[in-house]
Amino acid sequence: MIGLRIEFTSGRFHATPWGHHVNEGQVEWPPSPWRIGRALASAAFAEWGDVPPAARSLCVKLASGRPEYALPPSTEAHTRHYMPSGKSTAKVIDAFRAFDRDDAVVRIIWPDVVLGAEEAKALQVLLPACSYLGRAESWAEWTTGNGDLGQRHAWPLATEELEPAAVEVAALASHEAFAAWLDGFQSGGGKAEKAPTDRWAALTFDTGTLHQGRWSGPPGMTLARYALRAPQARRATQPSRRQVPASTTAVYVVSSRVLPLQSHALALGESMRRALMARSDGHAVFSGKDDAGQPLQGNRHTYVIPSCTHRTSDGVDRIALWCAGGFPRDVEGAISGLNWLRRTDGRGSGDEAEQLSLTFVGFGEASDFGASRQSADTPRLRQLGESTVWESVSPFVCTRHAKRRGGVVLDAPEEQVRRALLRTHPEAEVERIEPRFARPEEEVRWARPFYRSRLRGGGSQGGSRGYAFRIILRGPIRGPLMLGYGAHLGLGQFAAVTPG
Repeated sequence: MIGLRIEFTSGRFHATPWGHHVNEGQVEWPPSPWRIGRALASAAFAEWGDVPPAARSLCVKLASGRPEYALPPSTEAHTRHYMPSGKSTAKVIDAFRAFDRDDAVVRIIWPDVVLGAEEAKALQVLLPACSYLGRAESWAEWTTGNGDLGQRHAWPLATEELEPAAVEVAALASHEAFAAWLDGFQSGGGKAEKAPTDRWAALTFDTGTLHQGRWSGPPGMTLARYALRAPQARRATQPSRRQVPASTTAVYVVSSRVLPLQSHALALGESMRRALMARSDGHAVFSGKDDAGQPLQGNRHTYVIPSCTHRTSDGVDRIALWCAGGFPRDVEGAISGLNWLRRTDGRGSGDEAEQLSLTFVGFGEASDFGASRQSADTPRLRQLGESTVWESVSPFVCTRHAKRRGGVVLDAPEEQVRRALLRTHPEAEVERIEPRFARPEEEVRWARPFYRSRLRGGGSQGGSRGYAFRIILRGPIRGPLMLGYGAHLGLGQFAAVTPG
């Protein structure tokens, strides 16, 4: 009796059973004697080159024997890969047996195999040289076993023995069966030089020769019937799913040879809103209206924030989405899958005039994207920062007309800024609101290039003039600050400024 102990150190066994294609997702189980014999033969060639007779007879005995197995709990699993194939991709399935790494040992005994002294010595040389079984990623450590399986899980069946759960495993034919096959091959017109002359030659028959000679199967290989009572891995208990808060922020990188200008923020916001509504079947979080067509209350729909992160350029290179209550799970796919946006500014040439390329960065919180600059690849979005000082980066457009009553100006722009700020950020403690520019004509020149009226849709607008303000607070607040007419689509943006 001879016993082996094979431990799969990676926790996986990759091997396709004979007669199946790799994409069928089948896994050989238990490991066949044929596979074990060929693995030892491969190690013998690597060790000696010219394999000695004792090692040859060792491999033949183990490959042609009918061992019994004690198997660890396991489960079938697979991964899928799409490999380049000319102008298309080919799907490849990698199937394997998965084990608990603390219990990934296959124990095997050959009750009827007796090794001679030289064969036993050859086995001790070959076992450390075997580093895998099956495909090369099935890392394994081979050692001798004590011959005691304990509970057996797979064993050979007699020819007439019925077994509903029988499996077939590949093995080397017996001496008598191989001799009978060789006689039949030669008497049937087969050329002797094409067939293996003995069982060692059959076991080491080269795969290339097999394909070149169009053999239907490896000469000398047979299929042995086995009973299989393999233990299954216990199903892991599912941990209780805690409620994960919905993400409030999503960010894209905008790519184009000619970037859209910050002054086109409102047009970009409208284009972004149309694209998201088309992808989400007009979801309320983008449309701003419920199923009855009524506006959502409580500031619960999405803000689009076109941003420029480079101080030396006014091109929009980031677009952020922000929703105070978090994005519903059923629109996350619509957001993450958006990869282009139709241009509305007429800049660029050819295809560039038609669309902008969008790369989705990810979901998170405003603080995740408004942090200090870490590197050139991760610039901060100042609109999502935190500060006590905030400055206009796109014009504030009033939602109401200012009126003079009894010598008092009502609904002045500064008052509308304060009211809008406290409506969206009730925790803000305003110290003062002051013009960003020292002279009104500077403010007018700055605001003139900006789109200040929506191309589609409505909204309350108290005139089209654009204002620019600096808001100074007593304590820091977290952005974004989007105030006034068109605030959900890019107007009225304020950016965090470092005080001092």
